[in-house]
Amino acid sequence: MILAVAMAFQVVSTCSVVADSIVARAADRNVALRLTAVLENRCITHFDALYRAGRALNRAASADSTASAPRSALAARLLDRATALRPGSAAAWFEFG
Repeated sequence: MILAVAMAFQVVSTCSVVADSIVARAADRNVALRLTAVLENRCITHFDALYRAGRALNRAASADSTASAPRSALAARLLDRATALRPGSAAAWFEFG
């Protein structure tokens, strides 16, 4: 039981750290791509991390129209998963568009 709780805490912590890194580096397409892959592999059930990272990528894509397609695709994947996890989240649906 203690091991299960410790493992759950580690996953949540890892997801939060990865999401925070994506938020901080959303403007850098290559870093965002690598971190999004980590988030999708390890944190596929962590709504908060998926939503925060997807929102940051969506905002970065809106701000930089010259190279926004890759970040828009990454944002769409993360926000799609977030809305699947919590279909009642109006904020996730609004950001997803």
